[in-house]
Order: sequence, then C-alpha cells, then structure tokens
Amino acid sequence: TDEAIELFNKSIGIGKQLVTDQPGVSEHVFSLAKTYNNLALALVATGQIDQAIESYHQSIAYKEQLVKDFPDISEYAASLGKSYSSLGVTLRDIGQTDEAIELYDKAIVIEIQLVKDHPSVPLYASSLASTYSRLGLSFVDNGQANQAIELYNRAILIGKQLVEDQPGIPSHVNRWSISIYNMGIALGELGQTDEAIEYYNKSITIGK
Repeated sequence: TDEAIELFNKSIGIGKQLVTDQPGVSEHVFSLAKTYNNLALALVATGQIDQAIESYHQSIAYKEQLVKDFPDISEYAASLGKSYSSLGVTLRDIGQTDEAIELYDKAIVIEIQLVKDHPSVPLYASSLASTYSRLGLSFVDNGQANQAIELYNRAILIGKQLVEDQPGIPSHVNRWSISIYNMGIALGELGQTDEAIEYYNKSITIGK
C-alpha cells in the first residue's frame, strides 16, 4: 500500500501538470480528481486518516467544479456523490457523525436525481441504496433509530428491485442483505427484539 500511495502521488504530480498545460480539458481534471480519491482510500487503509480526509477534499473540490461546469455529464455527478459518501464513512469511523450525515445528505440529493434521470442505470440505484444504509448507521449512532428504519426501508426496496431486475449479481445480493441486517440493528436498538431477529435471519438466508 505504501507503494500505491507513492504511485498515486506521482500520478497527482503528472495530473496537475496536465491540467496546467491543457486548461479546459475536463478529462484531465476528472482523472486528477479520481486519483486524489484513490489516494484517500489507500491512506485510510494505512491509518493515515488526516491525510486521507485532505485527499478526499481535494478530489471533491475538483469534482464539484466539474459538476458545475458540465452539469449534463452524469459520470461526474455520480463520482462526486460517491466521494461525498466515502468521506462520510471515514468521518463516521472517527466519530464525526454529524459531519458524515451532512455528506451523506449531499450524496443522496445527487443520487436521487441520477436515478430519476437514468432509471435504467443500476449503478446509480445501487449507490443510492448504499448511501441510505450508511446514513441509517449514522442515525443509529446518534440514537435516532426511527429515522434509520425509514432509510433502511428505502435501501431494502431498492436492493430487492435490483436483485429482481438483475438476478445472480453478487454485489446486488450483498448490498440488499446488508440493508436488511442493518434494519435488524435499528430494530434491536428500539427494543423490538423479535422483529430484529427476523431481519437478521432473512439477511443470512439471502446472503447464502
């Protein structure tokens, strides 16, 4: 991973030079933004959280500008939503739950619009379901399990639809199963033990 970090940093240097030498080429900016995002993931994996957060912010800044300049390119919006959500995960992991919730909310606004504009693209629906689940976990952290249950219901419905539309795709099954398991956690927090167990068992059955 240290080698990966070194390679990403070298790529960032090259990417910055390309952006400087060829201003206005959005592909160069997007490539640089994605490299910052990949660097952030590698830094998280090695426990360098502060540096990872900074890399996420760099990636997000480039992507926000791209979305502003090219609002009709869905790939840019989808990538921005993914970065918001990924940074949210990192912040939640270090206890910055409120900041994570803000980022998940930003991601959801983007992802709902993408699903509305591109209903035939399963990746967008899958990303939305994932962010709903992540936001739900943060609400559980904050003792707001009721709000989490509403979000998990949305994630479960999307997951079920994806599995029905594209049966046999492991990532769809896995994400659906996780949403159901998370629902069990939220119900358990509310003292609804029997219902929680039902969801745990359903999650296990689906995940097999």
